[in-house]
Amino acid sequence: MHQKIRRNLFLNFEKEENGLSKMGSLEVYSSADAKIKLYQRINTIWYMLALIFVGPSFMTAFKFIFNPITEVVTPIILLDLILLLIGLFFFKQSRPLAKKINDLKE
Repeated sequence: MHQKIRRNLFLNFEKEENGLSKMGSLEVYSSADAKIKLYQRINTIWYMLALIFVGPSFMTAFKFIFNPITEVVTPIILLDLILLLIGLFFFKQSRPLAKKINDLKE
């Protein structure tokens, strides 16, 4: 009796021949509005990461533009270029999600 009760506490996801569950596919965010909100939250994270990396490189560029007397330090410029590339990578990651959001809104 105890074993029978214990087995019924868990869902039984038996697979069919095609590899899918007999109960069908599991989608947590099934409605379009829920998917839009999820993609927007993920996209916000990508944008925040991009700004964290791009921001310092722009600050250094503005420092050199408005104060040209400052000496050019090669390691700082290389670091800023690396940070800029990482930030651009995060912006690139956000583009497909922005496209999915626009497609779902239509």
